[in-house]
Amino acid sequence: MSEATPKNDQLVDWLSAYFQRHGNPVIPYEATVASNPPSDAHLDAAFDTPVNLPQPFLAVITDGGGGIRTVVAVGGSWYYSAALTLAV
Repeated sequence: MSEATPKNDQLVDWLSAYFQRHGNPVIPYEATVASNPPSDAHLDAAFDTPVNLPQPFLAVITDGGGGIRTVVAVGGSWYYSAALTLAV
């Protein structure tokens, strides 16, 4: 898969390809993203604007509703996953 901007239905494949190319990096975590779902402004405040981050940038957040989400910055845009489900 190319380094092109991922679509929501391609995010898992894109992340898998990313980790195969770059190894398993330390992923930043931010617990204070106030909106649910996360807004561009809240993600900018938590991490910086996407154009100022390493490309692609991957992080994990807790949103304002308590949901755990992955967020990706590619180019000048933010993308986020649906809230993750707790394994039992």
